[in-house]
Order: sequence, then structure tokens, then C-alpha cells
Amino acid sequence: MGFKVSLFFQPHLVVTNVSIQEQRNPSSIPLHPRDMRHRCVVPIAELDYTTLQSLAYARSISLHVIAAHVAIDQQDMQEIRARWEHIRKDFFSDAGVQLVVIDSPYRSLLRPLLAYLDALQEVHPEETLTVILPELVVAHWWEQPLHNQTALRLKAALLKRPGIVVTDIPHHLRPGQ
Repeated sequence: MGFKVSLFFQPHLVVTNVSIQEQRNPSSIPLHPRDMRHRCVVPIAELDYTTLQSLAYARSISLHVIAAHVAIDQQDMQEIRARWEHIRKDFFSDAGVQLVVIDSPYRSLLRPLLAYLDALQEVHPEETLTVILPELVVAHWWEQPLHNQTALRLKAALLKRPGIVVTDIPHHLRPGQ
């Protein structure tokens, strides 16, 4: 309480309490676990070990998992679908995990994916949309700029959207990998 009282004396700050009723809005996350139902989206660039781990994690918390791939051309679209059919039989034989390929003719990744997530939220407003981001954890600090820039931009964009939970799945790279 002392910290809050000290804030009252800062001329550039406004301190207030927000009641539970004022915080609730149609796209907010439910307060009770029994009311929470997840729909997980895992943005994927390719179908590799990291992707499969992230999809398995998503499937462990939800019956509805979407692997979302943004395709930049027709060949990319066909390749990911062919690989998905091969992998799906071995790893995701149940109907709980599906592939959604989002066409992006302008080679943009972020905007088409965000539009898809907005549409998904509109179709399923009663569910908590959980976006699971596979992220590489590199061995050295100087390797960081080479990886995770798309995930970082996506995470920043998603944090501004109410009703979306963002979960990072770290995948550690050993030196020399």
C-alpha cells in the first residue's frame, strides 16, 4: 500500500482503482478456470522438430489446435500441405490438430496472420485464443539478432490485443547447431 500512496505525490501520474466490473469486457479472459476453453494457434514456418514439439504442447492444453502457415506463393502452399499429410499420420492422427494455410500474395507474414487471428476470435468469441510461439534460445547473445525477429514482432502485436494469450515455447540451441 505504501508504494501506491507514494504515487499520489507524483505530479505526472494518475492513480486509480479499477473494479472487477469495470475490467470485464466481451473479449477478456474468464475469471474462473471452469469457464475457460482454449483454442490454440501455433504459427509455423516449416514442419520440423521445434514445430512438432510446439504442436504437441498445444494439443496437451486444448482439443482444438491450428497450425497456421503463411504461404508466400503457390509452391510453398503445396509443399507445406504435402509435408503435413505425411507428418499428420504419424503424430496427429486425431482430428484435434489441423493445418491452415494463409495465402499472402504480398510476401507479408504478420498482417495476414493477424487478420486470421481476428477472424478466429470473431467466430469463437467464447474461447480464449492462445497463440503458442516456438522460439529459439541461442547459446550466445550475439546470435540473438539472427533468430526470433518474426516471433518478437508477432508477440508485440498480439500483446496489444485483448483476449489473446501468448505462450512462448523455448527451444534451446546448443553451440554448433
